[in-house]
Amino acid sequence: MTDDDLEKTLKNWASYVRDRKSRQQHCASIEHRYKSPQCWYPPGPRPPDINWQEALSVEKIVVWMGLQHGTKKYKTLLVGHYIKYSPHIVTCKRSGIRLCDYDATLQVARLIVRNRMRDLC
Repeated sequence: MTDDDLEKTLKNWASYVRDRKSRQQHCASIEHRYKSPQCWYPPGPRPPDINWQEALSVEKIVVWMGLQHGTKKYKTLLVGHYIKYSPHIVTCKRSGIRLCDYDATLQVARLIVRNRMRDLC
C-alpha cells in the first residue's frame, strides 16, 4: 500500500466516522430536514461513496490503538488530524507530544495502521 492509498483509506475512514456521528445528532423525526419553499438551495456535489468494509477495518485498528497502553497517543493524533481537523497545537496537547514531533508521530501512526491492515488481510 502506497502513501497515497493509505491517505485515501484514512480519509475514507474519517468520512465514515463523521457521517455516522452526523446521523446521531438528530432525533428520529424528519423535522430537521425541512427547507423553506421561499429559499432555493442549489444541489451541491455529492461526496464520494464510502467503502464501508475498508472504513470498518480502519475503525477496528484505531479502537485497538486506543486499548493498547503505548499507542493511545497515536489514536488521539489520528482522530484529531483526520476527523476533528483540530489545530496541530491542540492535538499535540491532547496526545502529549511536542509540536516539533507532530509530523513524525503522525507518520508513525500511519505506519501502524498500514502494518495492521496488512496483517488483517
